[in-house]
Amino acid sequence: MASEMKISRLGDQEIKSQLSVLFNLDQNNFPLPWAEQDWQNINEKNNYQLYICKLDSQIIGFALFSLNNLMEQVHLLKIAISSQYRGFHYGERLLTHCLNDYFAGEYRSCYLEVSVANTQAISLYRKLGFHVLVTKHNFYSNGEDAYAMHLVHNNTCHSP
Repeated sequence: MASEMKISRLGDQEIKSQLSVLFNLDQNNFPLPWAEQDWQNINEKNNYQLYICKLDSQIIGFALFSLNNLMEQVHLLKIAISSQYRGFHYGERLLTHCLNDYFAGEYRSCYLEVSVANTQAISLYRKLGFHVLVTKHNFYSNGEDAYAMHLVHNNTCHSP
């Protein structure tokens, strides 16, 4: 029997209890991961929201957003799926779930930056309706460029 994927938004206490798992996912899935202190600070910033993706009881991914209520916009800061679970549309389903949550409420757009070399992520974002706004040169600390991408809500996103 296939495992069922579950997506949930974590509250402050849940984030604290899962910090080591999230930190490890970040370390193992990003070329420039956040420092442990950055992860500890997300609870202090009330405009951050974190969603997790679980198979059975194991966290296999997360999506971290910053919320801008004034602009009615969410900023996707990080999204990751553990490498052994990639290729099964878990990342797409996670992002689609999050966007539908936000777009059902007060938010009208989503903004993100993505490495110009991350063609798999760019392809996913384009599939979901994101458009490149601008190239940010030397955006990352390693000198790599990034695309700033934007999605304006007009329909809900659909999972595969």
